[in-house]
Amino acid sequence: MNLSEIIGENLRVIMAIKSRRVNELANEAGISRNTVTTLRKGKFKMIQINSLDKLSQCLEVSVADLVTEKAFYKGGEKHRTNSGNEK
Repeated sequence: MNLSEIIGENLRVIMAIKSRRVNELANEAGISRNTVTTLRKGKFKMIQINSLDKLSQCLEVSVADLVTEKAFYKGGEKHRTNSGNEK
């Protein structure tokens, strides 16, 4: 998996977890809807660091969360968060 595919997959998963739509994320981040759509598809050749930073802030994740391959996303498994009930 290359970096653009990793960012695309992470963006899709994080947006789904947080129930965010392309239009609302683009508006909040101040970037074009087309840019968000292209990033989600993982078909881009370049990305501005500023765009990654804006997206990460709006999604309340780190830039590292967007660019790091997450093994637990593979195979359609759902993201698990610590509910505080575990010991």
